[in-house]
Amino acid sequence: MSSSDSTQTQEQMAVRLQKLSNNWSEMDEDQKKRMIGRFVGPSKKAVDANHNLKKIPSLRNSVIGPSWTNYNMWKKQTKFEGSDPKGLKVEILSDDEGMYSNITCESEEMRKLVRHNLQKYESKFTMREDKKIMNIFMSMNHDKLGLLIGRAGSGVKAIQEEACNQMDEDLGDDEILKCRKAYVRVSDFTPKDFQDFQEMVEGSDKHMFVGWGCDEGDEIIKVNVNCSVSSDVFTNFVECLTDSLNSRVSEIVERSKSFDEKRQSDFEEIMGVIDQDQ
Repeated sequence: MSSSDSTQTQEQMAVRLQKLSNNWSEMDEDQKKRMIGRFVGPSKKAVDANHNLKKIPSLRNSVIGPSWTNYNMWKKQTKFEGSDPKGLKVEILSDDEGMYSNITCESEEMRKLVRHNLQKYESKFTMREDKKIMNIFMSMNHDKLGLLIGRAGSGVKAIQEEACNQMDEDLGDDEILKCRKAYVRVSDFTPKDFQDFQEMVEGSDKHMFVGWGCDEGDEIIKVNVNCSVSSDVFTNFVECLTDSLNSRVSEIVERSKSFDEKRQSDFEEIMGVIDQDQ
């Protein structure tokens, strides 16, 4: 992948991207392609179509643009009278050792400036994790939903905190902290067609049933979870979250059942008193 100002090529300089090549051998092909794509950034065509993409770091705005600014400053300060270089091209490539860049340009000064800005860009670049999403469904009466959510979402936050406390410590404090800040929303849910809904959940890796699952006619709740962490971290987080969620729902159901039984017993006692002969 590359970013260039012209199709003309001249002298070439190779620059190894050491930081981005760390753990290269442990990445699968999709991860490698994603790394290169993120580093190159959106194309000029994509930016022209969506100006919001200008804010995203890229070779164009983090390397080529600053290099031309540096070159013009050098040219002005040194009173260089030569013509501007043509054929500037910056390619991001990979081999078994990792990522590297080929810088092609007829100007040695420009090649050095591009190398300088490329290394600056690499030193600041961080690979943003793709946002992971999971929609969890389980049976629960909608009139008990408030007990699960809690005042101002305190119930959900408590479940989330408990889940994070149960996560594998080897994942690292930083990754677990991201899970503590993950978006978790609980709401009621009524499918339009239960069979289609069931097939959708069972055939998707972004949807799941918890507990005994859901039967047609059940009242269902939905828990939407999303977080920008690695797949392994997210999987562990969802596992711990569903355990905590299932325990809390079971507790609410049992308490409600006990309350309903006591209320029924009290009612029967009252009716017994009322029905007594004077």
